[in-house]
Amino acid sequence: MSDKEAKKEAIEIIYEISNILNVNLDKETIVILIQLCEYGVSPKILSHIIIQLKKEKEKFLQNLNNNMSNVK
Repeated sequence: MSDKEAKKEAIEIIYEISNILNVNLDKETIVILIQLCEYGVSPKILSHIIIQLKKEKEKFLQNLNNNMSNVK
């Protein structure tokens, strides 16, 4: 198995684990996170950032829905 094939398989496995754990990361995001870890970024910090971004996204969507309800 070539290095490229091994990386592709690893991404597939991580993607499947992500779905099983309901982390809901797409393959592109997983690749970016792996690259950041390879550049020395702490996985713990990355996980914290992802959690915060998901919370902010949820707040934003909730506010958007509330604002749309007020417009009607």
